[in-house]
Amino acid sequence: GIMGVNATIDEETGHGSTPAIQQVKGEIQHSMVVMRENMRAMAVRESQLLNLDEKSAALEGASTNFQRGAKRLYQHQVWQRYKLFVALVSTIIWAACVVMFRQHLKALLMFTAVAAVTAFLANHYLWQPSANGLCLDDSQTQLVRAPLESIYENDDISGLAS
Repeated sequence: GIMGVNATIDEETGHGSTPAIQQVKGEIQHSMVVMRENMRAMAVRESQLLNLDEKSAALEGASTNFQRGAKRLYQHQVWQRYKLFVALVSTIIWAACVVMFRQHLKALLMFTAVAAVTAFLANHYLWQPSANGLCLDDSQTQLVRAPLESIYENDDISGLAS
């Protein structure tokens, strides 16, 4: 033929093709395969980044809630210490009054009973610091696993060629 011994007819275009054109077509097809693999890897990477972003937002929320809970717990502990101090001082004053006012023991005991009931009701209904979801009762406390998992689990990116 006119094109030489190694020339063949391309079925798609009807034109002749040489080994150089065949090599270029092969390189283009290889480039297309690599490009498709890279696009798949980008899609996987984008999915993993979105997943990581969601987990990061959840961790930030959990961290904020933990910080608020820790602050409330600290305030609750301070309040408990104040109540203990008041109870100790009141007991010492009461004991001194019993010694000093023995002749009025019946009136002192009545006053003590009224004061104890009033203190109990005030503590139980009026002066409870707002817990707002802070559970201080051990029977209701539940530990929850943090919303994290290894970022290297199911890591499809590390094994892909880029």
